[in-house]
Amino acid sequence: MFITALTDAASQNLLDNVNLTPSAWDYILIALLVVASFLYAFSLGKNRLMVINLGAFIGYVLTRAIPWDSISFLAKNKPSPSFEVFIFLAIILAIFFLLPKSSLTSAVRIRKRGNAVWWQLLLFGVGQVGMLAAMVGSFLDTKSISALNPLAQDYFFNDLWLFIWLAFNLLLILFLKKRKEDE
Repeated sequence: MFITALTDAASQNLLDNVNLTPSAWDYILIALLVVASFLYAFSLGKNRLMVINLGAFIGYVLTRAIPWDSISFLAKNKPSPSFEVFIFLAIILAIFFLLPKSSLTSAVRIRKRGNAVWWQLLLFGVGQVGMLAAMVGSFLDTKSISALNPLAQDYFFNDLWLFIWLAFNLLLILFLKKRKEDE
């Protein structure tokens, strides 16, 4: 009992002495996001990241193009943002699992995991996480977005940054060449 009270008091004193301002937390969050993006990209590999990128592009366009008014038998009103995000992510998963088994495999050249250097995987990982966050954020209403961190609002959840993340990923797909062993 005494030891528990002593450790609780010591941990409380330690937490009281740590003074991280909100901006410091933002930078820590960005660093963790970059590390998580690299680990994500490194575990998937370049070709699977390409499939997810293609799935995200297709899923975003299809989800945005659903004519909710015309299919009123499914939904009387436009569905909630969480349902639209669910549809978007379901399309990405469907494409991720179905594309490697389709005839597009040879056209896109995604037969195996694909080799890439570490900096390519870092760019793909950060680009894809940023793009997916911006795409999901585009489905959210303004009330939900206003409750988020201002840094996230500025760099992920507005139309300009959605365009920048989309263009960045498209440029990565177009200009990052395959390694010689893959050709």
